[in-house]
Amino acid sequence: MRIQPINNLVKNIELQEVKILSNCTQPITSYNEILKIYGNGISVLKKKIVLSKFDSVKDEVYFFKDLKPLLLSRYMYYHALLDIELKSTDYKQCRKTNILKQILKSCQMWIDGNSAFVGYILKEQTHLDQLYFRSSGKDNFFDLDPLTINANDSFTSRKGFTLASYYSKRYLIKYCQVGITKLKKIKKNSSNKSNLNWNKSKIDLIELLMALHANKSFNCDFKTLVSAFSMFLDLDKLDPYNNSAKIKTRHPDSRTKFIDSCKSAINTQIDQYLDQ
Repeated sequence: MRIQPINNLVKNIELQEVKILSNCTQPITSYNEILKIYGNGISVLKKKIVLSKFDSVKDEVYFFKDLKPLLLSRYMYYHALLDIELKSTDYKQCRKTNILKQILKSCQMWIDGNSAFVGYILKEQTHLDQLYFRSSGKDNFFDLDPLTINANDSFTSRKGFTLASYYSKRYLIKYCQVGITKLKKIKKNSSNKSNLNWNKSKIDLIELLMALHANKSFNCDFKTLVSAFSMFLDLDKLDPYNNSAKIKTRHPDSRTKFIDSCKSAINTQIDQYLDQ
């Protein structure tokens, strides 16, 4: 079996990943799409490997050391990111920071516990490659979603899963470090936030923000505008989409109830001022 077509498949999957991330607006949706791409790619490779033989031992080692762990590690990484997003969606910044810190600690403990093998990889050693990275090895089994990735000895090497785990831990460590830094900056910027309290309903605030966005009062998209105001006013779960959908389905005569009430209130105030 020629190794070049496998290389091309891996590169194509990586390009699809980059394309999805470049257009990412909803992390959970994007991560699911990427998981599907990597999962399908691994399944295709598994069929090829099980039904064919490598042209040489060198190609076999290259596949199990350089190609499969790359795909598998990205699949594991995005599976972890999806889990992080699902866990932290409904929590404040401090909760997400704690989640990232726990993952960071767990990843570092794993690396410390596999220091000998990690050292072998970091030092770019090769003397054990044929022991570690040839098929019919008995590495840890790995089962995510409907994919039983290591269910066949022909698609398994002794240290392939361990190497993929190491790569995924490195990706996660970087993700967590960057995420914690960003959250610290957000916390620092929000430490000077106003003590103002929003006394009306959340849907009233969404109506006001929809008007400001429609009027192009701020140079940002609607989601960013809602996020900024929710942070400024320290409001949790200010959903820009569900609330705006409720407003859009109102009867035309009552579509801007809150803004109409504001208009009435300011006119009354001005009239009272002029009557003094």
